[in-house]
Amino acid sequence: MCFFAYFAHNQVNQTQFSNEQLRILLKNMVTASTYTICEVGKNLSAVKRELKATISPINERIDQLKIPKDVIVRKEHHIRIDFRNSKAVITIISMALAILLLLGGNVWQLNTNGKLRDNDLKYRYIKLKGEVDTKVLSQLESIFTYNRDRDAISKIRKQVKSHEQLVREHAEKLERERFEEVQN
Repeated sequence: MCFFAYFAHNQVNQTQFSNEQLRILLKNMVTASTYTICEVGKNLSAVKRELKATISPINERIDQLKIPKDVIVRKEHHIRIDFRNSKAVITIISMALAILLLLGGNVWQLNTNGKLRDNDLKYRYIKLKGEVDTKVLSQLESIFTYNRDRDAISKIRKQVKSHEQLVREHAEKLERERFEEVQN
């Protein structure tokens, strides 16, 4: 109050207001400002209450959504085969049969390819020998089929390859000679 009195005393001419009037004026100013501050405070309190009423449900929902950091979320998938369901049983059995049939087909094809390879080698060996009689044919069948002898098959394969290499080289030599004759 002293500050207002000093301020009012220095700013306002002494002749217009008396000290008593200044005190009343200051008292009225303090009362008015106190009343205004109280009204603003009441309005702020009402706004604060409204904000709390609006924000508190939002905060509750946020708290419900918060997942603790130390919790690991893991999704587990369970596959259950129910044999009471006829579609599942039929599917599993048909797939198993298909796999077995395909596996059997692969084994059969592997055996057939082996026989074809052996027959190809026998044909090339007969071609190497020129003419063959029944003794040589029965010997080849014995080596390749009845009493399979891997060493004998390996020797026959080497003989056939070396003979075919010699024939190839001879054919190339003849071709070169013919080409040179045509050039000259």
